[in-house]
Amino acid sequence: PPLAIQSEIWAAGGIGPARLAIMHRVTGPRTTILGRLRDAPAGSAFVACDGDVAMLHALEVAAPFRRGGLGRHMLTAAAAWALGQGAG
Repeated sequence: PPLAIQSEIWAAGGIGPARLAIMHRVTGPRTTILGRLRDAPAGSAFVACDGDVAMLHALEVAAPFRRGGLGRHMLTAAAAWALGQGAG
């Protein structure tokens, strides 16, 4: 399950119960990514795989940390994880 701080980041970004429920329904490989900037939690993402298809869901960067490249780094981390799961 996601860390509490990830849930807080998602909630602040407007990602509510309906979107969080999607994460709980996934039965295949899945993970969350916690992005950090300046030694602080700054973003969160959820990624899952179904066979060779990866799906990024709920990528959110907290407002004070936007426009600094964190979203791109988290997307890269999600892609690397997905490749390791056989997606491509």
